[in-house]
Amino acid sequence: MKQLSAVIALLISVSVVGAYAQDQSIGRPDVCPKVSVRPWETVVGPTVLAFRITVEGTLKDIIVEKSSGVERLDAMAALCATSWHYKPAVDKGVPVEIAWHAEIHWKQPEE
Repeated sequence: MKQLSAVIALLISVSVVGAYAQDQSIGRPDVCPKVSVRPWETVVGPTVLAFRITVEGTLKDIIVEKSSGVERLDAMAALCATSWHYKPAVDKGVPVEIAWHAEIHWKQPEE
């Protein structure tokens, strides 16, 4: 069975309120461990996660904002995100908590 990597791409259109909405203060894309897509599973799009980045750079309140169409993959994406770490956003030199989003793009295994 073929394996795939879910590469996380930060959404470009993120609405953040305040002076600390600067992309460079947030971090970089993360990679989830390899996940097997079962032959009968049909992925219809990316999993979109919504979460909060704490002042320590950890994630909290992780939810699946938009499903890939495969509940198992969505759950694995949310579980994977619990290990991510970001550089916290900063407002006037002080780390602040913000809301953020990430997309996990799944690929069907090649025949």
